[in-house]
Amino acid sequence: MVQVRRGDVVAGGLELLDAEGLEALTTRKLAAHLGLQAGSLYWHFPSKQALLEAMADQIVAGVGSPSPGGTWDEKLAEFAHGLRRTLRAHRDGGRVVAGSYVTEQNTVAVSRAWVQALRDHGLAVRDAAWGGFAVFSFVLGHVIEEQGMAELTPEQRSAKSGTVLPDGDRPDEVTAALVDAVLADPDDRFEFGLSLCLDGLRQRHTSTAARTPDARKAD
Repeated sequence: MVQVRRGDVVAGGLELLDAEGLEALTTRKLAAHLGLQAGSLYWHFPSKQALLEAMADQIVAGVGSPSPGGTWDEKLAEFAHGLRRTLRAHRDGGRVVAGSYVTEQNTVAVSRAWVQALRDHGLAVRDAAWGGFAVFSFVLGHVIEEQGMAELTPEQRSAKSGTVLPDGDRPDEVTAALVDAVLADPDDRFEFGLSLCLDGLRQRHTSTAARTPDARKAD
Protein backbone atom coordinates (compact mmCIF):
# COMPACT_ATOMS: atom_id res chain seq x y z
CA MET A 1 0.00 0.00 0.00
CA VAL A 2 1.21 3.51 -0.83
CA GLN A 3 2.37 5.47 2.22
CA VAL A 4 1.44 9.16 2.34
CA ARG A 5 1.94 11.90 4.89
CA ARG A 6 -0.69 14.27 6.22
CA GLY A 7 0.62 17.04 3.99
CA ASP A 8 0.29 14.78 0.95
CA VAL A 9 -3.39 14.25 1.73
CA VAL A 10 -3.98 18.00 2.05
CA ALA A 11 -2.12 18.67 -1.21
CA GLY A 12 -4.15 15.95 -2.93
CA GLY A 13 -7.35 17.43 -1.59
CA LEU A 14 -6.47 20.83 -3.04
CA GLU A 15 -5.60 19.24 -6.39
CA LEU A 16 -8.96 17.49 -6.50
CA LEU A 17 -10.73 20.67 -5.39
CA ASP A 18 -9.17 22.64 -8.24
CA ALA A 19 -9.97 19.93 -10.77
CA GLU A 20 -13.57 19.10 -9.83
CA GLY A 21 -14.85 21.58 -7.23
CA LEU A 22 -16.04 21.27 -3.66
CA GLU A 23 -19.20 19.31 -4.41
CA ALA A 24 -17.19 16.53 -6.07
CA LEU A 25 -14.59 16.31 -3.32
CA THR A 26 -15.19 13.10 -1.39
CA THR A 27 -12.86 11.00 0.73
CA ARG A 28 -13.39 8.08 -1.64
CA LYS A 29 -12.36 10.14 -4.66
CA LEU A 30 -9.42 11.60 -2.80
CA ALA A 31 -8.21 8.15 -1.74
CA ALA A 32 -8.39 6.97 -5.35
CA HIS A 33 -6.55 10.12 -6.47
CA LEU A 34 -3.75 9.31 -4.00
CA GLY A 35 -3.73 5.60 -4.80
CA LEU A 36 -5.01 4.64 -1.35
CA GLN A 37 -7.84 2.63 0.11
CA ALA A 38 -10.67 4.90 1.25
CA GLY A 39 -10.40 3.98 4.92
CA SER A 40 -6.69 4.78 5.08
CA LEU A 41 -7.39 8.52 5.02
CA TYR A 42 -8.87 8.27 8.49
CA TRP A 43 -5.38 7.68 9.86
CA HIS A 44 -4.74 11.35 9.10
CA PHE A 45 -8.22 12.88 9.24
CA PRO A 46 -11.13 11.41 11.24
CA SER A 47 -13.73 13.13 9.03
CA LYS A 48 -14.16 15.09 5.82
CA GLN A 49 -14.68 18.23 7.90
CA ALA A 50 -11.27 17.76 9.52
CA LEU A 51 -9.75 17.44 6.06
CA LEU A 52 -11.49 20.61 4.86
CA GLU A 53 -10.21 22.50 7.90
CA ALA A 54 -6.65 21.43 7.09
CA MET A 55 -7.16 22.47 3.47
CA ALA A 56 -8.54 25.83 4.61
CA ASP A 57 -5.51 26.30 6.85
CA GLN A 58 -3.22 25.64 3.91
CA ILE A 59 -5.13 28.10 1.71
CA VAL A 60 -4.99 30.87 4.32
CA ALA A 61 -1.24 30.35 4.68
CA GLY A 62 -0.95 31.79 1.17
CA VAL A 63 -1.81 35.26 2.48
CA GLY A 64 1.71 35.50 3.87
CA SER A 65 3.14 38.18 6.14
CA PRO A 66 2.62 41.95 5.94
CA SER A 67 5.11 43.99 3.95
CA PRO A 68 7.04 46.67 5.88
CA GLY A 69 5.94 50.29 6.04
CA GLY A 70 2.62 51.93 5.37
CA THR A 71 -0.27 53.06 7.55
CA TRP A 72 -2.71 50.76 9.33
CA ASP A 73 -5.41 51.27 6.69
CA GLU A 74 -2.90 50.50 3.92
CA LYS A 75 -1.98 47.35 5.85
CA LEU A 76 -5.63 46.32 6.07
CA ALA A 77 -6.16 46.95 2.35
CA GLU A 78 -3.06 44.89 1.65
CA PHE A 79 -4.46 42.07 3.77
CA ALA A 80 -7.84 42.19 2.00
CA HIS A 81 -6.29 42.04 -1.46
CA GLY A 82 -3.91 39.26 -0.43
CA LEU A 83 -6.72 37.20 1.07
CA ARG A 84 -8.90 37.64 -2.01
CA ARG A 85 -6.03 36.64 -4.28
CA THR A 86 -5.29 33.57 -2.15
CA LEU A 87 -8.90 32.40 -2.00
CA ARG A 88 -9.30 32.83 -5.74
CA ALA A 89 -6.20 30.74 -6.36
CA HIS A 90 -8.29 27.64 -5.60
CA ARG A 91 -11.62 26.65 -7.07
CA ASP A 92 -14.30 27.15 -4.39
CA GLY A 93 -11.55 28.48 -2.11
CA GLY A 94 -13.98 30.91 -0.49
CA ARG A 95 -16.45 28.17 0.40
CA VAL A 96 -13.75 25.90 1.81
CA VAL A 97 -12.42 28.59 4.16
CA ALA A 98 -15.86 29.93 5.08
CA GLY A 99 -17.16 26.47 5.89
CA SER A 100 -14.55 25.77 8.55
CA TYR A 101 -13.59 27.37 11.84
CA VAL A 102 -9.87 26.86 11.77
CA THR A 103 -7.54 27.27 14.72
CA GLU A 104 -4.62 25.43 13.13
CA GLN A 105 -1.05 26.67 13.00
CA ASN A 106 -1.04 28.59 9.70
CA THR A 107 -4.33 30.38 10.31
CA VAL A 108 -3.33 31.44 13.83
CA ALA A 109 0.11 32.61 12.68
CA VAL A 110 -1.27 34.62 9.76
CA SER A 111 -3.98 36.18 11.94
CA ARG A 112 -1.52 37.17 14.66
CA ALA A 113 0.94 38.64 12.15
CA TRP A 114 -1.66 40.91 10.56
CA VAL A 115 -3.33 42.01 13.80
CA GLN A 116 0.10 42.84 15.21
CA ALA A 117 0.94 44.81 12.06
CA LEU A 118 -2.26 46.84 12.38
CA ARG A 119 -1.49 47.47 16.04
CA ASP A 120 2.09 48.48 15.29
CA HIS A 121 0.85 50.95 12.70
CA GLY A 122 -1.48 52.77 15.08
CA LEU A 123 -4.75 50.87 15.40
CA ALA A 124 -6.00 49.94 18.87
CA VAL A 125 -5.54 46.22 19.48
CA ARG A 126 -9.27 45.50 19.80
CA ASP A 127 -10.04 47.45 16.62
CA ALA A 128 -7.18 45.63 14.89
CA ALA A 129 -8.59 42.22 15.82
CA TRP A 130 -12.28 42.99 15.29
CA GLY A 131 -11.67 45.17 12.24
CA GLY A 132 -9.45 42.52 10.69
CA PHE A 133 -12.13 39.89 11.29
CA ALA A 134 -14.79 42.13 9.73
CA VAL A 135 -12.67 42.61 6.61
CA PHE A 136 -11.93 38.87 6.56
CA SER A 137 -15.67 38.15 6.57
CA PHE A 138 -16.33 40.69 3.81
CA VAL A 139 -13.65 39.20 1.58
CA LEU A 140 -14.96 35.67 2.16
CA GLY A 141 -18.50 36.65 1.21
CA HIS A 142 -17.35 38.54 -1.85
CA VAL A 143 -15.19 35.69 -3.12
CA ILE A 144 -17.92 33.09 -2.55
CA GLU A 145 -20.29 35.15 -4.72
CA GLU A 146 -17.54 35.88 -7.23
CA GLN A 147 -16.56 32.24 -7.62
CA GLY A 148 -20.18 31.14 -7.74
CA MET A 149 -20.87 33.49 -10.66
CA ALA A 150 -17.71 32.33 -12.42
CA GLU A 151 -19.05 28.76 -12.43
CA LEU A 152 -22.15 29.80 -14.39
CA THR A 153 -22.35 29.68 -18.15
CA PRO A 154 -23.06 32.95 -20.00
CA GLU A 155 -26.62 31.71 -20.57
CA GLN A 156 -27.10 31.04 -16.85
CA ARG A 157 -25.72 34.47 -15.94
CA SER A 158 -28.06 36.13 -18.39
CA ALA A 159 -31.04 34.19 -17.06
CA LYS A 160 -30.24 35.08 -13.44
CA SER A 161 -29.72 38.76 -14.13
CA GLY A 162 -32.92 38.76 -16.18
CA THR A 163 -34.97 37.75 -13.15
CA VAL A 164 -34.22 41.16 -11.62
CA LEU A 165 -35.78 42.97 -14.56
CA PRO A 166 -39.53 43.61 -14.68
CA ASP A 167 -41.49 42.51 -17.73
CA GLY A 168 -42.40 45.07 -20.33
CA ASP A 169 -41.38 48.63 -19.57
CA ARG A 170 -37.93 49.95 -18.82
CA PRO A 171 -36.80 49.24 -15.25
CA ASP A 172 -37.33 51.95 -12.66
CA GLU A 173 -34.39 53.68 -10.99
CA VAL A 174 -34.11 51.22 -8.09
CA THR A 175 -34.26 48.14 -10.30
CA ALA A 176 -31.75 49.66 -12.71
CA ALA A 177 -29.37 50.26 -9.80
CA LEU A 178 -29.78 46.65 -8.64
CA VAL A 179 -29.08 45.32 -12.13
CA ASP A 180 -26.03 47.57 -12.35
CA ALA A 181 -24.72 46.15 -9.05
CA VAL A 182 -25.35 42.55 -10.11
CA LEU A 183 -23.64 42.97 -13.48
CA ALA A 184 -20.79 45.21 -12.28
CA ASP A 185 -17.17 44.16 -12.54
CA PRO A 186 -16.27 42.11 -9.42
CA ASP A 187 -13.14 44.20 -8.94
CA ASP A 188 -15.22 47.37 -8.76
CA ARG A 189 -17.65 45.84 -6.27
CA PHE A 190 -14.74 44.60 -4.17
CA GLU A 191 -13.07 48.01 -4.01
CA PHE A 192 -16.38 49.67 -3.12
CA GLY A 193 -17.09 47.25 -0.26
CA LEU A 194 -13.53 47.44 1.04
CA SER A 195 -13.64 51.24 1.01
CA LEU A 196 -16.78 51.12 3.18
CA CYS A 197 -15.00 48.90 5.71
CA LEU A 198 -11.94 51.12 5.79
CA ASP A 199 -13.95 54.35 5.99
CA GLY A 200 -15.82 53.00 9.01
CA LEU A 201 -12.63 51.98 10.79
CA ARG A 202 -10.98 55.32 9.99
CA GLN A 203 -13.94 57.12 11.52
CA ARG A 204 -13.77 54.92 14.61
CA HIS A 205 -10.01 55.39 14.90
CA THR A 206 -10.32 59.17 14.60
CA SER A 207 -13.10 59.28 17.18
CA THR A 208 -11.16 57.11 19.63
CA ALA A 209 -7.97 59.11 19.19
CA ALA A 210 -9.84 62.33 19.97
CA ARG A 211 -11.04 61.08 23.34
CA THR A 212 -9.21 61.95 26.54
CA PRO A 213 -6.76 59.44 28.06
CA ASP A 214 -9.07 58.99 31.04
CA ALA A 215 -11.98 58.10 28.78
CA ARG A 216 -9.88 55.56 26.89
CA LYS A 217 -8.80 53.94 30.16
CA ALA A 218 -12.45 53.46 31.06
CA ASP A 219 -12.77 51.02 28.14
